[in-house]
Amino acid sequence: MRPPRAEGWAGLPKSHAEMVRVYGVGCFDGLLTVYGVGVGNMYLEISDCTARSTGILAGKRIPALRARLSEFGVGPEELIQWGGTANADWLFWIPAGEPDSWPTIIVEAGQLSFEVLHRPSPGVVLDLLTGSFSTPIFPCDFPSGHPAFGPFTQ
Repeated sequence: MRPPRAEGWAGLPKSHAEMVRVYGVGCFDGLLTVYGVGVGNMYLEISDCTARSTGILAGKRIPALRARLSEFGVGPEELIQWGGTANADWLFWIPAGEPDSWPTIIVEAGQLSFEVLHRPSPGVVLDLLTGSFSTPIFPCDFPSGHPAFGPFTQ
């Protein structure tokens, strides 16, 4: 499944659309940027970011990542990027099942190690910011003691 362009949010997780409606697109705690649909910025647009990142992944020899994704019946070219970090890590939905139950896979920049979380994007953001989940992919000082959100204007 490819991310919709003209259809806007149709076919994407409603929970993510609601998070973007409430917060807007922007950066949590100076590291984690959340993307949206129809934002008018190719660096924050789900479809544009997805096309770039999956194009890179599709051309890489990544047997461990491909094997993990095959468990969901998808390949790297089918991932949908909903976020990224200031360190160039990627956060994707694995489009398997109903959109609001799509798991997230975090892929580390350069190293291409990864972690799969069986949570929708708002749950992943919440777990990361509250410290309920931490990953060695992100810096050890994330989140800060007082996480903040910085919206990006269009």
